[in-house]
Amino acid sequence: MCQEGLRADAVVLDPMCGSGMVPGMAARRGMRSIGCDIDTLARLISGVNSKPVDPDAARAALGDLMKAAAATPPDRADLPWIDGCGETRKRLEFWFAPMQRDQLRRLFHQLVTKPLLAIDACSDVLKVAVSRLIVTKTPKASLAADTARSRPHRVLTENTFDVKQALPGSLDHVLRVIGSPDIPHPAEILAEDARDMAGVPDGAVDLIITSPPYLNAINYMRGHRLSLHWMGYTASDCRKMAGRCVGATAKACSTGGAGPLDETLDRLPLGDRR
Repeated sequence: MCQEGLRADAVVLDPMCGSGMVPGMAARRGMRSIGCDIDTLARLISGVNSKPVDPDAARAALGDLMKAAAATPPDRADLPWIDGCGETRKRLEFWFAPMQRDQLRRLFHQLVTKPLLAIDACSDVLKVAVSRLIVTKTPKASLAADTARSRPHRVLTENTFDVKQALPGSLDHVLRVIGSPDIPHPAEILAEDARDMAGVPDGAVDLIITSPPYLNAINYMRGHRLSLHWMGYTASDCRKMAGRCVGATAKACSTGGAGPLDETLDRLPLGDRR
């Protein structure tokens, strides 16, 4: 990223930031930056990629998380948004084998239902580390292949992948990607639609850099929802999120309300959706 010709306090905007390459690079170069996306998982990854995280604190937090998850009885690891939604529960039963469902349930009980960690940055980096084991090219925590390419299809009926054993290595990978924790100006990551961006004031930005999504060819939410369901989002939540994406059939709507198609789909049994 070239800073020639920009003021020292210049602000860089990526209105469709995805995993946060642009705001992350700007933050590491000491620039102020804003990233916008309506995909919740993309914003989570962007935030981790563009804010300082203490590696030692993150590894210590993982140790605390693993201990707390191991000490949680299965019948006490409640995830209300899954337990109270038959569609979301059935979807997870289809995409995940019992062993991995149990491990992920215990982890996200501590990360979401009963937040164990007081430091948000550590909580977010751990969620991303777990998500890396779900959204993958080949099956790891799930029974699906090509989840990272947003074309998930179930290729296994049984799975011996150990999420607990793989999680430390996944965290190490995330910390290597983040690099130096010395980020003078952490990026501001906003839940904004690139077609609206009401939360970004006029005249507040000096440079815009973006790479538009390929949503006419790639439905990102098809893969991302396998992580988001564990993080507190129901099948209906993810469907509404996907319907607002650039490239979807729905037009931008600043109110964020669901349209008639969303309402119809919500009333259909899972097996009747096409």
